[in-house]
Amino acid sequence: MSHQFTVYSKVATARLLGIAVGLVKKLEVFANAVWVHVQGNRPTFISKTRYQVDFLESRADRSAEIEITPTGIFSYIAYNLKSGNSYKLYSLPGEGLQCECKDFERQKWGGKDTPTCKHRIAVNQWLNDKFPMPAHA
Repeated sequence: MSHQFTVYSKVATARLLGIAVGLVKKLEVFANAVWVHVQGNRPTFISKTRYQVDFLESRADRSAEIEITPTGIFSYIAYNLKSGNSYKLYSLPGEGLQCECKDFERQKWGGKDTPTCKHRIAVNQWLNDKFPMPAHA
């Protein structure tokens, strides 16, 4: 069975609109927007850009609760301080930083070119904090 990953979901729609997921009745994806039908309201369109920004922002927000521990050259453990879960991250030649979490794997299996999970964002932030880019003179 083939799964296509999408950022255009009922969960994302509910998050964007600040409503309960159960109120989102139907979505249809068009070229530049998503047609949304919410219970009790007239159907409307939401731009695809809003969904894409929400996808990254929601993971970036949740990455703040992740503690990173390096375990070797280009390998890390991401520990979630809130849930107690931990995941291994490692770099593969030509594929970059990989994560063992379900979110990353679902995106990868679903065909997303650059899977992005909160753990990967946390590692990138940790690296930036430890090795900041030099300021221009």
